[in-house]
Amino acid sequence: MNINNSTSSIYAHQQLLNSSAHNIANSNTANFARQDTRIVEGSNESVKAVSKTIENNNPYSNTDLVKEMTDNILSYNAVGANAVSIQTQNDVSGTLLDIKA
Repeated sequence: MNINNSTSSIYAHQQLLNSSAHNIANSNTANFARQDTRIVEGSNESVKAVSKTIENNNPYSNTDLVKEMTDNILSYNAVGANAVSIQTQNDVSGTLLDIKA
């Protein structure tokens, strides 16, 4: 895994959080059609978020708050893990530069 993979994952999880926040903010809106965002593998082992709108045929919101909360926990942990990965890559690069000098 390289820094580009980690940053693409952080960006994808940010998009997931934005979609989740939008769904939660509109959970009491009549006829609200939620966005379903999934994290998928992109090109060159990168990660991307893909969103689609889930149609709503009833007068209530179709937001699933349990799904939104688990998505938030998933994104929190994924961003933390990717941040540690970027920090480790930075430390290794610094060590290699120190050895070369």
